Order: sequence, then structure tokens, then C-alpha cells
Amino acid sequence: MKKVCKNILQFIIYILSWFVFRPKIYYYDGTTKKRELPKKCILICNHNAHIDGAMIGAIFYKYHVHCLAAKDRFEQSKFLGWFLYQCDCIPIDRKNLDTTWIHDSLAVLEKNEPVCIFPEGLRSKDRTILPFHSGVTTLAYLAKVPVVPIYIDGPYTPFLRRFKIMVGEPYNIEKESTDQQSNHRKGFVEYIESYTNEMRDKILELQKKLIDIIE
Repeated sequence: MKKVCKNILQFIIYILSWFVFRPKIYYYDGTTKKRELPKKCILICNHNAHIDGAMIGAIFYKYHVHCLAAKDRFEQSKFLGWFLYQCDCIPIDRKNLDTTWIHDSLAVLEKNEPVCIFPEGLRSKDRTILPFHSGVTTLAYLAKVPVVPIYIDGPYTPFLRRFKIMVGEPYNIEKESTDQQSNHRKGFVEYIESYTNEMRDKILELQKKLIDIIE
């Protein structure tokens, strides 16, 4: 019964999201021709508003995406906590970071379902892409699954303006180099920083492509 209620709620969110915001999806080649996502992957997105996760979940409804959400949001109210759990969000404690969210994310990926992360950690009110936190790269390193960059173009204007995103090409981060492995601690830190910056660069590239198209 609980599963049925959860599915109904997620379907209602799906219908409302498409009706209110009428999302238009572009892909890395600049077209709207639909591309399939890998079943097991990590979606990385810039962060505009609290409803970003709901929109990603609605757009990729058939994939059953699990979005990371701040733990304090789960604790804000009983209803909001219940709602986020029904949407299969994964809590992450931004104040006292631990590895629980990584273990939860790896468990989801093992079920061949995508995880969506907003590596900026904070919402940006304009089109500025904030620096990325390195946790997303650590997860990609451990999970060894494709990473799919996505640029979300804000702000949200219900009914007045179509919501637009651009989906990048899936890619895998490479293994550590021989030099990095020989000096593991320092090399691993450099490795994580390098790929974290690369992830942000890929979002910036998608941003430029999409803005060129829509403006």
C-alpha cells in the first residue's frame, strides 16, 4: 500500500511539473532529439531553486531518479520530511558531513537507478555556477558509473516561460595515473580536485551552448 501511494504521489508531481513548467530538453548536440540515459549513472546539475530535484525527477520519470537533499530540509517539518522520503530523496548532512549519503547513493546505483547531485551545495539566484564540492567526484570514483552533466536554466516562471535544460553526453572519469598512485595521498587529492573542476567546466560548456540557442 505504501508503495502504491508513493507511486501515485510521484506521478502527480510528474503531471504537475510538465503542465506548469512545460520543460523543453536540449541535448549536447544542440538538438531536442531524445537520448536515453544509462540506467546506472550520476546526474550532476547546477542548482537554481528548491524544486530543481522535483523537475529532474519529473523529466526523467521513467528512470526513477534519487536526488540528494539537505538533511535539514527533511527535519524542517514532518510533512516536508515525509514528502522528500516519498520522492526517494537521499539526505545529506551539510553541517556535519559523513559518508552516510555515499553509502546510500551506492546502494541506489546498485539497483540500476540514477542518483542526482547538485555539487554547488547552495542555490544560485542568477546564472552564476558556484564552485563544486568534491564529494560528487568521490562518489563517481567509488561507483565507477557514467556521469551525466545537466545545465538547468532558471528562473522558474509558472505558465509564462518554458523551463529549459541541456543534457550533456555521459562520460566516465579515468583511473588515477601511475604518478598519482605512487604518491597516493597527495595524488588522490589532486585527482579529485581535477575531476571536480572538470565536472564544473562541463556544466559551464552546456550553459554556454543553451544560452546561445535560446537567446
